[in-house]
Amino acid sequence: MRYTPAGSNITLAGKAITCANPGYWLANARLTYAHDNMSVSLWAKNLFDKYYYTYGLNINVFGYDYLNRGMPRTYGVEATVKF
Repeated sequence: MRYTPAGSNITLAGKAITCANPGYWLANARLTYAHDNMSVSLWAKNLFDKYYYTYGLNINVFGYDYLNRGMPRTYGVEATVKF
C-alpha cells in the first residue's frame, strides 16, 4: 500500500519508464535568409512537441519515481550582422 498525501497529484512512471527510457526521435528545423553581411533565421526545436524524459530514477523504496522531462517545443528568431 502506498501513502499518498491528501491533495497531491502523484503519477507513477510505470515499468516502461523506470526500467529503461523508450526510444524517441526529435525533429528540429532552421530556415535562414542571408544577404551580404546580414542573416535572419527562424528556428524550432522539438518541432512536434514530443513528450519524453531525459533522466529517470526508480526510488520505489520511498514510493516515488524521479523523472526529468525533456524540453518542450521551443522556437525563435535570430538575426546576425557581420562587420
